[in-house]
Amino acid sequence: MRTSYFLLFFAIFISCKPEDITIPDSGNKTVINGLITSDSLISLNIHTSLKIDDTTLIWTSDKSYNNAKTLIYENDKVIDSMQYHKIWSSNYIYNKNYHSINIRPMPGHTYKISVKNNGMPDAFASTNIPNLVNIESLDTAVNILS
Repeated sequence: MRTSYFLLFFAIFISCKPEDITIPDSGNKTVINGLITSDSLISLNIHTSLKIDDTTLIWTSDKSYNNAKTLIYENDKVIDSMQYHKIWSSNYIYNKNYHSINIRPMPGHTYKISVKNNGMPDAFASTNIPNLVNIESLDTAVNILS
């Protein structure tokens, strides 16, 4: 049995060899990251994409986005713009750098975010907020297992 494991490990080990893969650089893109829900104001992270071999830390890559023009559309009509506001924290992933101070998404509507920044391609994101589901009844049953 031990010999079988050794032969399997040896076969896997010798079958692997390093490859030198060159990934073409298509340039940095604008990244829009966030969760839009009907129970809170719209807050998003907007930053630059990073290459797989880039050693730049993610919280330093959004410095160029403090002057981006961000618009919020509701059903294809502009309703607000988002403001840049950086909150520094050790828990960066939960801090958003663009905020709307007026708009709470409404169920049944479609929302689109557009980001325009000098020197970068424009970026767009959209989502549909589903209608609320009414709870018609609630039933609980107790099963006693003996």
